[in-house]
Amino acid sequence: MESERRPWERCEAKPTGRIRDVRDNAGPVNDLAGLRRIVSGLAADGILTWVFGGWAEELRRLAPPRQHRDIDLLYPGSDFRPVDRLIEHRRLQAIPAKRFAHKRALVMNDVMVELFLVRTDEDGASYTMFWERLRYDWPRDVLGFVDGVAVASASALRRYRADHAAVRRAAAP
Repeated sequence: MESERRPWERCEAKPTGRIRDVRDNAGPVNDLAGLRRIVSGLAADGILTWVFGGWAEELRRLAPPRQHRDIDLLYPGSDFRPVDRLIEHRRLQAIPAKRFAHKRALVMNDVMVELFLVRTDEDGASYTMFWERLRYDWPRDVLGFVDGVAVASASALRRYRADHAAVRRAAAP
């Protein structure tokens, strides 16, 4: 059944090795402590990120606590060169089928981590250029903090949730 598959299993290229899902009986692999380890591990390597997606909605109390299949992060920068160097240097397991100008995906601590590039234009506005053809403008307060954790703002989460389907349709080939 499609909904029971891991997100990257719908892609042509699959990561090597066994990737545990939160539904496995091996115990939780994508919990708050794991999220903090991944974010702080990236930061220690110079990759500063903001929690996004389902985890951010939970941390902002926009959604109830639940199991998470992946970790979505916003990565403010001009490009992914530092991330790509980190992946190569540390030999992290990248997911090639999810490599785009706006996104990188890799496996850390048995969890799929997706980083979305957030650029800043000459006017200081934050945006993501999806598939190099669709500019998505973030609200001015896109980046914030919750209990010392860098988390996307509630307004950014609400707006992106409302716009997600339209972004996917607009960016489709």
